[in-house]
Amino acid sequence: MIPLSQIKAFQESRSVSERELAKSTKINRMTLRGLILGTGNPTLKVMEKLANYFDCKLRISFEPKTDCPTEMSTAAVSMRVAAGESWKIAFFDLVDAFRKNQDYRLVMLRPTKKLDPRLKALLASIVCELCKETKLTPPPWAMQVQFQENPWFVSGMESLKASALQESPLSFRKNNIFVLKNFLNRA
Repeated sequence: MIPLSQIKAFQESRSVSERELAKSTKINRMTLRGLILGTGNPTLKVMEKLANYFDCKLRISFEPKTDCPTEMSTAAVSMRVAAGESWKIAFFDLVDAFRKNQDYRLVMLRPTKKLDPRLKALLASIVCELCKETKLTPPPWAMQVQFQENPWFVSGMESLKASALQESPLSFRKNNIFVLKNFLNRA
């Protein structure tokens, strides 16, 4: 990848003059001069020509203008839980942060391997449900079925098991986890 600021250095490393580069790439010399000086605003076609000439891949990406609260990402909250913090606090910090920011970067990283498999399955189910709310495709790690051998009724209350069996969203049921329909709601 050639950042625009390094086109001049790339040109010099190939020992090619500005005139030769313009001729070889069929880029207008004034356009090329602006890029070399760092003042140009190239079109996609111009960037493709330069990438081809320098035998590079051209990558275009969109980057959010705002920072992502990485301390609330799936990777970060799973490390907090693996270190002994309550999963209820950590996971719901993620739920709140995701609903506030709706930033996919919060859920795209897989949890730490140190996380208990049952909690990893719960986190995956939560992420799938959050992505469903925002019409995003869940990350691959969360879509993998992490079926628990024994059913887990998260409330822990015997009297709520029947309700949890009925109300639990598919994202949880596919992993043999059962929650009430208001599980992801805060009081």
